[in-house]
Amino acid sequence: MVRWSIFLGLAVTSVTLAVPRADGYTVTVAAPALQKAVEAYFPITRENALGVVTLSHPRVILRPGSRRIALATQVKAAMPDQPPVTGNGVVDGEIAYDPARHEFHLREPRVASLAIDGVEGPFAALIESAVDVLTQDQFPVILLYRLDEAVLRAAPKLRMLKAVGIRDGALVLELAF
Repeated sequence: MVRWSIFLGLAVTSVTLAVPRADGYTVTVAAPALQKAVEAYFPITRENALGVVTLSHPRVILRPGSRRIALATQVKAAMPDQPPVTGNGVVDGEIAYDPARHEFHLREPRVASLAIDGVEGPFAALIESAVDVLTQDQFPVILLYRLDEAVLRAAPKLRMLKAVGIRDGALVLELAF
């Protein structure tokens, strides 16, 4: 019996729940489910005339009270005639809801921090700019969550993302009709 309880506890941590309310639904997406969704899109690489930048090994960061999801990533940059450099960065984004597809994505990403080993000044600014362009292009593509069929059958006209929050290590989304 104890094993079953432990199994149920582990299963619940990654399951999403939809709680109906008179004016909409509240959906809670646990951090492990978000982590799994995000990992499917990495590594992300962008190449341009200035070089190649790759973001890899994302780790979802949910900050209590925030409306944004942060991703800590490893960063690798390779510029022509320069040895490749590596470091770490944190990029965060707001949650966007597409009511036609019933999907949640990241939008308006911004580089919150970037530390590249041994790189400073103009070269560091160039790498940060490349990371910014990469996230502007790729973050809206990252599907964080799609409303499940049971919720859509019960409430097919969920049109608006009313509120976003981080509580108890999970993303809480309040949807309205």
